[in-house]
Amino acid sequence: MPVVVELSSQPANTPPVGYLDSASCTSFSGWTCDADKFSQTLKVQFYDGSTYIGETTANQTRVDLEPLCGGTNNHGYTYTTPSSLKDGKSHSISAFAINILPDGTVGGSNVLLTSSPKTFTCAAPTAIPTSTPIPTPTIIPIPGDNNPKDGKISTTELYAILRSYYTNTPSLDTNGDGRINSMDYIFVRPYIR
Repeated sequence: MPVVVELSSQPANTPPVGYLDSASCTSFSGWTCDADKFSQTLKVQFYDGSTYIGETTANQTRVDLEPLCGGTNNHGYTYTTPSSLKDGKSHSISAFAINILPDGTVGGSNVLLTSSPKTFTCAAPTAIPTSTPIPTPTIIPIPGDNNPKDGKISTTELYAILRSYYTNTPSLDTNGDGRINSMDYIFVRPYIR
């Protein structure tokens, strides 16, 4: 009886290649491509140690990549450094290329890009001091004071108050009891110049 051997027509998966060129307080950048399908752009994920930071697509034009990426050049990436990493502490950034299969679907193992991890420290942002406006003093008018800007009762104004004892002149009632009496004099005494 003959033995039948079936050969798989599916090509083997080739892992992506690429670099984490730099990781700084401004951005992370590099490149990646996959020989399984050079025309397809890849996702790149970033980690600080084992903590996921975010991802981007490697789709920026870099003509220097044509010889490495099957004649295509749209495989560069740049990712803006998150503000959470600008805290005065050391961070170790790794970049992983998301692997694709020969048919272009995501699969297989993701690849740690060459030169990962890169370490950097960004100073924590300094607080910008804000100036507190100096409040303008509020001038509370003293009843009977014809010149409220100076905050004083003149001799003439005091004479008018004293002359009006036991009257109901509201503008001369300094203590607000509804009449002019000796209590008004006690109230305005500190303001007499």
